[in-house]
Amino acid sequence: MDLTLSSQVFSADPSQNRVSLTLKKSLLASDLEIFTGFSDVKVGAVTHGVVTKIMDKGMLVDFFGGIRGLVPIGEAA
Repeated sequence: MDLTLSSQVFSADPSQNRVSLTLKKSLLASDLEIFTGFSDVKVGAVTHGVVTKIMDKGMLVDFFGGIRGLVPIGEAA
């Protein structure tokens, strides 16, 4: 059986020889900007993120390129 998948690198950590991939169709087909590092991040930019933890003060969101951010509870909608 021959199986072919399309994926995109979500993050990479060379120090641990680790690469995280995404197979989500909505992320693969998106026209939104993808950040590859902190230098790409701009105020007001819209991109995809994955909520990785919900806390009392807000939630942690992981973005492409290994970028992680905190969304304060008052900003979450």
